[in-house]
Amino acid sequence: MTFLKDLLDLGGKTAIVAGGAGAIGTVMSKALLKAGAHVVIWSRTQASIDKAIERLKASIKAAERIQGIRVDSGNEKEVAKALQASVAAFGPPEILINAVGGNIGKAAFVETDLEQFEEVLKLNLMAGLMVPTKVIAAYWIEKKIKGTIINLTSMASYNPLSGVWGYDAAKAGVLNLTQGT
Repeated sequence: MTFLKDLLDLGGKTAIVAGGAGAIGTVMSKALLKAGAHVVIWSRTQASIDKAIERLKASIKAAERIQGIRVDSGNEKEVAKALQASVAAFGPPEILINAVGGNIGKAAFVETDLEQFEEVLKLNLMAGLMVPTKVIAAYWIEKKIKGTIINLTSMASYNPLSGVWGYDAAKAGVLNLTQGT
């Protein structure tokens, strides 16, 4: 068990989970906490952060290692401020999990609402990868920190789902950019 514990130990590490108050983000946050990491949950609403932290505190005795920051991860200036707040809370992050994402609506291709399509692209591709990665990677380069990024995609990255065109395109984009960097 020592080998496994040593292999998976994240004690002393700081992780940012963008989208950390969502279903997948909360599970990722819980796993990081179990491995000993300090976890900063980023989400767009304080209510979602409070709920996620409440659930995590109820399941894991790690209240002193959890912080929540309200941030629109599609906004570069907000992400830069959230990064500084994260650093102030637990020190420089070494892990970024991009778990922001979701879908809005479903339609036949020719009936696609283009505003909705663009909103889904921004949510999954811009807020779910580009902006947080750009800001945090630049910080790591400047500070000479070796970091790890985990991007969450979907099976729609490989096999498009019918009727959710923006989601399909965005998740395929997340996979492509992940493979390209």
